[in-house]
Amino acid sequence: MLSVDALERAVTDLFHAHGAVCDYDPDEVEEMLSGIDFHALTQVVRHKMGTVYSFTTQGNLPKSFNYRGPELFGQEAVCLYEEMNQVSMEEVTTASRYYELWLLEDMTFMPVVRVAVSWGDKEYSCEYRVSKDCEPWETDMSLDLENFSANLMNMCDPCYESEIPVYEL
Repeated sequence: MLSVDALERAVTDLFHAHGAVCDYDPDEVEEMLSGIDFHALTQVVRHKMGTVYSFTTQGNLPKSFNYRGPELFGQEAVCLYEEMNQVSMEEVTTASRYYELWLLEDMTFMPVVRVAVSWGDKEYSCEYRVSKDCEPWETDMSLDLENFSANLMNMCDPCYESEIPVYEL
């Protein structure tokens, strides 16, 4: 259940666990966490949460094949972190590989690998996601807590600018 307390606990637990594994000083971790506005972040997470599919293909050209595969998690989720791992570009085709960190509706984190191929200016694209049933630091993702906390703080901007609705949580 999404609540300010549940989100704060999930993020705090992730920071402390990841910090211990990656030799962050506990005071550094607390300082990073203190800059996050969990009330605003909860509003943004609520607004952005949606269904994630294991495979999607879509295009904006006539007769494009638009398809959604099965749900990846079986619950709504929001991507809180993304890093590009590889990119290959040839003429009008781009193939990319990303690591993502998703927050699931039950307040657990799930690392995901996404492969995306697009043609032209996103005139046609397909994406395939695979969830890694492990901790983020057990993947090849180079999750930097300072960047991650900055991303979480930046995610709150639409809430501060009144660009999203205010949800009763």
